[in-house]
Amino acid sequence: MEELIQIINSFERLDLETELAIRKSFVEETFKKSELIIEEDKICDKIYFIKMGAVRRFCISIQVKFHLYFFFLALGPFFSRFIKQVPASV
Repeated sequence: MEELIQIINSFERLDLETELAIRKSFVEETFKKSELIIEEDKICDKIYFIKMGAVRRFCISIQVKFHLYFFFLALGPFFSRFIKQVPASV
């Protein structure tokens, strides 16, 4: 959680009330390698902050994987789609 607070504070300093709300609202999750976080055409209901490791965004076309992006320590992929509540796409 400290990493997330530090990243946000690097953009804009959080007041104590906002920081406490973030600490109360965010939950740490762990994913296994190759585990899907979100699938195409599904609406994301979470914001992801990558604390360790990497997230790979890809699409499958005719049984071939195309790697589109890699995400590391940052707010995770699909942030704008979460805010707008629109389905994920490639």
